[in-house]
Amino acid sequence: MGNSEHSYISGRESLYTDSTCVSPHPVFLDFSLEPQQFISGPIPKPQVISLLNSTKSYASLIISDLRDDFLQTTTEFLSKHRRNSIEELPIRLLREISKGFLENFQKRQQAIGESFQFILAHQRISDEILTNSIRNLQEDQDIKVILDNMNNFEPSSDRDISPEELLSIMRFKAQRMEILIEKFNFLNKNERLIVVSLAIDFAVNKKFGLSENEINYAILHCIIPSHGTLFEEFQKVNKKINSLCRL
Repeated sequence: MGNSEHSYISGRESLYTDSTCVSPHPVFLDFSLEPQQFISGPIPKPQVISLLNSTKSYASLIISDLRDDFLQTTTEFLSKHRRNSIEELPIRLLREISKGFLENFQKRQQAIGESFQFILAHQRISDEILTNSIRNLQEDQDIKVILDNMNNFEPSSDRDISPEELLSIMRFKAQRMEILIEKFNFLNKNERLIVVSLAIDFAVNKKFGLSENEINYAILHCIIPSHGTLFEEFQKVNKKINSLCRL
């Protein structure tokens, strides 16, 4: 990834190479049965749900820390190279940014598995018992929904964003995407998607003062009218963004 002077991870290499994911945050579990009752299994549905939700909550804390670290590392990287935005970087440095993001993303995915192991060890439950318990409930709709969404870690935010403000942000993102996808057509598809997404996140933060988490929270929680002009405008911008994401 280049020499030590220009390396994207220079001075922070442990962020991407450390194989452990340890969070300083406390873990709050909500099991209504004692751990000893789970030793022989199967685990009842309410406790399976609680275990899955506890895993998600614990992993979310780790993933949030990893996102913050990546943002800080990237900001320091841009500052070191005297650039105000990712899109100003030369191709070699763009590829370093892309590689750093992928390594950070892999650690986020690793955090899910490690969080499962932490929660299971805390409750003295074996992998086999959990697997069999989930298998017994695999047709249960509540369990299906939780498992399907284990990779979607809902961010939190104290800032309210109105539908009108969110629409303005989404339009800005769509406009920047269209320009940047063309600008970075010399990158391969995966690199281009990563670099474009990161460049847009930084541009949105600079223009609107909002982080990726705050935008994602608004997308999940902002109440959009189910009809009318505003609804139609959201439909248009979402369609455009989805089309651009397919490159």
